[in-house]
Amino acid sequence: MKLVNLIHIIIIILELIGFNLSYKHVGKQIIIYYTEISNFITLVSSILYLITDGNVPLLRYLSSCMLAMTALISLFVLSAQAGFKQTMLEGECLYHHTLIPLLSISSYLFLEKHSNLWYIPVIISVIYGLLMIYLNYINVLKGPYDFFEINKNGIKNTIIWMIVLIAIISVISIVILKIGFYQESLRFPSA
Repeated sequence: MKLVNLIHIIIIILELIGFNLSYKHVGKQIIIYYTEISNFITLVSSILYLITDGNVPLLRYLSSCMLAMTALISLFVLSAQAGFKQTMLEGECLYHHTLIPLLSISSYLFLEKHSNLWYIPVIISVIYGLLMIYLNYINVLKGPYDFFEINKNGIKNTIIWMIVLIAIISVISIVILKIGFYQESLRFPSA
């Protein structure tokens, strides 16, 4: 068995454990969290990776960028609010904020084919952010992250947060793209 396939089997197992813990923690609201969406995309991409023998580079790229966003926001924003241990090392967070992002992104960067559509993770993340802001604005939803609470934070602060988040996902997308293609050029040098 190839190492990359073994890694995807491990990712699938870890995702199932993480989703079980997440569902016990937040129930049906699981579907509103960027973390859970990014991890669901990762679960699907790992299953499809095994089924198609790795022929899902765009989905794996999207998954890697969204997981990187999840891990970085968790590490630098959410852990400042709830503490590092709770945000990165306990319960579902150990799986969805730490282990799976490290394993999945490493696999994508160093063992898999790559996609060059850097803007796809940006578009998906912007759509998600705007939807969450709108649902907060019309009082259908509170959160799921403080920076989407437009009625509490005001329009100006919410716009600033959106600009920062768009910049972060854009940089992540380009960095992962560049590292991925560099690694791929080392594995498959031109003749």
